[in-house]
Amino acid sequence: MNQEVLCLFDIRQIQSFLFRVNNNDAVQGADAIVKHVLTDALNWAVERIDPPLTADQYDLNCEIMEGRIPWFLDDHIQIQIIDSVAGNAMVLFRTGALCQKVIHKVSRYLLEKCYCLDVATAAVRKTESLADDLTAIYGKMDIIKTDYPSSHPLMSLPVTQVEKNTGEPAVEMLPESGAVSKMSLIKSGASRGTSHFTDIVPCIGPGGKMYRAIMHLDGNNMGIIIGKLLQRAETYEDSIHMRRQMDYNIDNGFASLITRTMEWVRKNCFDSPVSEEEFSRYIYIVGQGGDDLNIIASPKLIIPFVEHFIEILPEFYIWKDDTVKTQMTVCAGIAFVGVDTPYLVGHRIAEECCDIAKQTAKYEENLIDGMAGNWIDFDFVLNDNQQSLEWKRDHDEVTAEGIRLTVRPYSFDDQQKDSPRYYHIFRDRVGKLEGLNLSKNMMDFLDDSYHMGRIEYEGLISMLTKEGYPLMESLGEPLVRMDRNHYAAWYDMLLLRHFIGKIHHSTEGVE
Repeated sequence: MNQEVLCLFDIRQIQSFLFRVNNNDAVQGADAIVKHVLTDALNWAVERIDPPLTADQYDLNCEIMEGRIPWFLDDHIQIQIIDSVAGNAMVLFRTGALCQKVIHKVSRYLLEKCYCLDVATAAVRKTESLADDLTAIYGKMDIIKTDYPSSHPLMSLPVTQVEKNTGEPAVEMLPESGAVSKMSLIKSGASRGTSHFTDIVPCIGPGGKMYRAIMHLDGNNMGIIIGKLLQRAETYEDSIHMRRQMDYNIDNGFASLITRTMEWVRKNCFDSPVSEEEFSRYIYIVGQGGDDLNIIASPKLIIPFVEHFIEILPEFYIWKDDTVKTQMTVCAGIAFVGVDTPYLVGHRIAEECCDIAKQTAKYEENLIDGMAGNWIDFDFVLNDNQQSLEWKRDHDEVTAEGIRLTVRPYSFDDQQKDSPRYYHIFRDRVGKLEGLNLSKNMMDFLDDSYHMGRIEYEGLISMLTKEGYPLMESLGEPLVRMDRNHYAAWYDMLLLRHFIGKIHHSTEGVE
């Protein structure tokens, strides 16, 4: 309690806070709160602890600064922030006792100002190596998260009026929107827009249903990369400068990649030029923080977005100097959802797809120089109460003959070019499938034939081949064998074919 400590603040329940309703006005307001909530909470806390700190006793500015850092120059400084990114803040305190006081006030701030955001905290004694301290503190935080209880307020009692969209207890009646909850009032006070996710133009997918696409994209290996780079720092001060520079590079580099990719999509994915206003009805960035990206889009835009983003990703460096150039890889998860599916449901599935892609990328046989590469996974959400994705693939997507329908996830890395999971071969075959000019009925028969059994689909393939459609010559074998299982090699492309090709936009806005 009387020694210098490093403290990690980690905001919890962010996704639920952001995406509880299908309204980007509320999401934008929540996003604006989350981006600054920790620095706001820390500033609020230091002014209210007993005794309060004066302005010259703390430095909560985590911008990249020229020259030295006040912590190392002046013993008068009691609190020094290292960085604050995407719901996490790393802070140095002169004593553990001071750290404890601030933690209590930060928790109080979140309860009063944000209502349903939680904060988990961990602290370790400061050593002379930030890299070693980060290893220790992340280990401690992992233990804390394992048993972390949610402090979300109780839901409504049966006699309590509730907000229609969220089910939260109503605290106020507004003329334009009726009963509203505390959480919605907080978000609306910080919002920047008025449009809704339901404004995004859908398009027709499998079964003739209308779909939208929700994507979650996340960087890989960040803790490992940052830890290795920080080992190069000679002093704690150098480590802080490096950490801030890396955070700056990641946040601004990702933002630049997103902007470039959006411009490319707008120019190349429509059959005629579209205005900025029209374009915003087809793809919308829900939020970006650090190496984390969430998007909702018309399905025909999301695949080319991911493809182009990963294509130009090698131009981006987490760290670059005369001796070291460190690049980044990403995994993306896409949920194709019905037009009535709440955003939160689609986001949960997209995150699960991204997690599965990350897990697969980290299998030893898939690592590239010990690191995960670029992978993508996707799923079609037919049920808003869908079980976990792994359960679905192990049960609902295995035929009576034991054939697993989904080959996903797919890798963009050339190391996988001989694997059925190599994305570029898969994507090329989607194009070749379209080039066969099969009728819709034929495509549907192919899709269903896997479920009917091997005799049926082999017979259908033979029949179509005799009619002049060289299926196996264009698409390869209909079954592949991996990890002791047979997989339906064509199933994913038969689903994804609906979302390939340029968008024909019209005044009606629906394809």
